[in-house]
Amino acid sequence: MTYKIIFSKYFSRIFYIFLILFYFLINKKVFAQEHTIIFHLYTNEEYNYQVNRPDNFMPQGEHRPTADGETFINTNTGEELRTYRAYGESKPDGMPYTDAEFRENVLKELKSAGKMIDGITTRENENFKITYTSPLNTKENSFIVSGFYANKKHKFLKNNAIFYYKYIKIKNFWFVCEFFYLKKNKKKYNLICETIFKTFMKI
Repeated sequence: MTYKIIFSKYFSRIFYIFLILFYFLINKKVFAQEHTIIFHLYTNEEYNYQVNRPDNFMPQGEHRPTADGETFINTNTGEELRTYRAYGESKPDGMPYTDAEFRENVLKELKSAGKMIDGITTRENENFKITYTSPLNTKENSFIVSGFYANKKHKFLKNNAIFYYKYIKIKNFWFVCEFFYLKKNKKKYNLICETIFKTFMKI
């Protein structure tokens, strides 16, 4: 009799452990399915670079007449992924900026967005709060800037958005990949950023 009671308790514990594990595995599978993202490779043949885009970011047509990149938009949320030539590689006298100077100019422009400086307001509808900048990667000729973003004229990105920029230099030209997404999707897109920006490179 004692043996049967012990066996019954042991079996019950095994059964409950099995149920817990089953529940965990099912939920893990559902979570994985919800966060599975399919990527498509965008290749710019004019300037020989590429980047992966999530399949729910729809292409809006390559920029014309420059053919230097393309904009991809999530039509449900208004979140955007953009690539294009950054320009601004030269000083007013026509001499080229060093890579370090170019990086500093980018940071200066983002910090001054929406502010009046010397009677001029640049990017007057936008506001950037930089929270991270990477040092210049001299091996890849690249750097990253990210933080919080707001655009008064944008239907979806008026506030509560995050921006993530990566700049790379290809054949003496700087190109940028810009990703704008909502704060509420931070956990999801922080992981996706890794895939997008690892594939943003010259070919």
